Amino acid sequence: MADTYDRKKIVLLAQTVPAACSLILALSTRADAASLTLIYALVVAIALANAFENPARQALLPSIVRRETFQNAITFNSLNQSLAFMAGPALFIPLSQLGDVAAAYACNVV
Repeated sequence: MADTYDRKKIVLLAQTVPAACSLILALSTRADAASLTLIYALVVAIALANAFENPARQALLPSIVRRETFQNAITFNSLNQSLAFMAGPALFIPLSQLGDVAAAYACNVV
């Protein structure tokens, strides 16, 4: 898919899936309607989106960065992803401790 279709569109579309899933989780948690089946379905949706996003993102970077700055772009991209992996749980824990898990999901949407 990443070689056939516009990579930017694939990445943007794939990034809307986790946001939509977080919105669904926020709304269903707020309505006390979250279930294990819903959570598993959303995990599958996010995994499928990641399966499309990761190859498209990796193929996109060389086309938007000059050759001489490519190594720096890889380093920055890796650092950015690592920070996101740490910041997500770091933000979720205080919000969930306040008893508002739906707010933590809504924060993820934003």
